[in-house]
Amino acid sequence: KTIKTQVKTCNISEFPDILRTQHQLEWLDLSKNQIRGRIPSWMWDIGVHTLQFLILSQNVLTSIDHLPWKNLQYLTLDSNLLQGSLPDLPPHMVQLLISNNSLTGEIPSSFCNLSSIQYLNLSNNSLSGQIPQCLGNSTLETLDLGMNNFQGSIPQTNAKGCNLTSLRLSGNHLEGPLPPSLINCVNLQFLDVGNNNLSGPIPECLGNSTRLSFLDVGNNSLSGPIPECLANSTLEILDMRMNKFSGSLPQNICKKLCFGPLPPSLVNCQYLEVLDVGNNQIDDTFLYWLDVLLQLQVLILRSNRFWGPIGKLRSRWSGHFIVRTVFPYETIEIENPKNGDLFKVKD
Repeated sequence: KTIKTQVKTCNISEFPDILRTQHQLEWLDLSKNQIRGRIPSWMWDIGVHTLQFLILSQNVLTSIDHLPWKNLQYLTLDSNLLQGSLPDLPPHMVQLLISNNSLTGEIPSSFCNLSSIQYLNLSNNSLSGQIPQCLGNSTLETLDLGMNNFQGSIPQTNAKGCNLTSLRLSGNHLEGPLPPSLINCVNLQFLDVGNNNLSGPIPECLGNSTRLSFLDVGNNSLSGPIPECLANSTLEILDMRMNKFSGSLPQNICKKLCFGPLPPSLVNCQYLEVLDVGNNQIDDTFLYWLDVLLQLQVLILRSNRFWGPIGKLRSRWSGHFIVRTVFPYETIEIENPKNGDLFKVKD
């Protein structure tokens, strides 16, 4: 009997007939082919009690409305042309990867019955409705719902413990605050909620996660001060652009590598290459000592309230004119180094 069959990257256009006799199949990989249309009905009898791994990614499948395999645990269908709604999943599912398709509709309520689910990637589809609350109280370690049409609020996470290490909800229409219950996710490393309609403050103790390295809250309507607790995190990438933050940035926010902080401790970010805190309401003096960051290549401070003298910057920052002072409301004072004349420019 055949336990495992792998026919990947062979440019086949249909399910091989040889599978018709493989009733004890446990693993099937037909990825990176040209298989079109639906899964044929005769496949429903193949490994119905034994199939655990089914990998059909990067084909041209257009629909999947039936999953008869009772012990299926790992299903990969990303990068097809799937349309219609999400199918109900077998109860022992551990991983579903079905991103980069054209699926519509809501997440089925049956997903709340998945007691072993760890990895769920539904990104880059046209799914809609609200994110089920049960997904915040599940066994999930990775949840990616980015680039869909989900509405409503972000689910609360389990107060008794959260297993999430990666949460991506960017590119939807989510509203309301970032739930303070995210503090329960002590192993969270990646959090991306950018490009939504979120409002309110960043939860004060979100930075208590000692493993958080990526935080993107950009392009929302978040407001209030930036929490001091972020200074205690292990952030490597922090994107806060296009919000309504106000006040000063926390001290000591940058202990290793980081993206976005502007206190004096920024000088510790020796490998910082890109710094973008544009389109906020940060009210602070211009940080003339930025030239000590030798790796910094892109600096975006626009649409804030930076002001004050810039000071003498190193020659690598110089041009035909020297910027001497930045005033509020996008006005700067420029010196002509040839004759020392000063004049103001408003953007």
